[in-house]
Amino acid sequence: MKNKYNGFYLMGNYPDRETFIKSALEGLRYFDFIEVGIPFSDPIADGEVISDAAQFMIEKNEGFAEISKSIEYIREHSDKSKDIYLMTYSNLIYNMNMKDFNDFCTGVNIKGLILPDVPFCEQSFIRQLNLDDNIALINFLTPESTQESLEEITSEAKGFIYFISMRGITGSKFTMEDETVSILKKATSLSNVPVVTGFGIKSKEDAKMALNYSDGFITGTALIEALKEVGFDSFKSKLREFFE
Repeated sequence: MKNKYNGFYLMGNYPDRETFIKSALEGLRYFDFIEVGIPFSDPIADGEVISDAAQFMIEKNEGFAEISKSIEYIREHSDKSKDIYLMTYSNLIYNMNMKDFNDFCTGVNIKGLILPDVPFCEQSFIRQLNLDDNIALINFLTPESTQESLEEITSEAKGFIYFISMRGITGSKFTMEDETVSILKKATSLSNVPVVTGFGIKSKEDAKMALNYSDGFITGTALIEALKEVGFDSFKSKLREFFE
């Protein structure tokens, strides 16, 4: 039986570097991994809350160079058993100096990349950029995934499998329809890595529903909202709600 593997998402350096670092360290006390978002101007998978956070950081000229320094601090001051993933879009990766990027990822033990605009069948193009083989490329499954893609993805997955629980964008209302449950049951039985459900998980009740059928959950929009509206204290309260 696989251990539960729960994660949370934060936009890098949002709303400012100090608050981001405090929030990341606090979150890693509760969660097994963090997704750090690197802002991109056309985030196709992100809802309004996360898109607005990305735009805010772009307007502040906060990109990978600035966020990477914060990640280095977080790694140094957090439990080394907790994993760090980078979430961004392929255009940013294509424009990276890959040697410098690999050196950074190795230095802080980045577990993997989450690239929502790169389907499984196109991941070889990312590998051809000489991305370090130790950096996992996280695969996605959806309620529409075919049996063939399910078998291919579960057989080759590293890190974890990101199960997109619904059609739409992050922050949508969370539901678990029959077809979703059916795919999840197949995926968890076939996969050697955790199958983690994301998109729309905003409450303890949502998380419990996800955990009934998957190996973990990811929450992001609810935490970004808490940071935006009230700040770090609200963020801490929201974190604890998931584990009370």
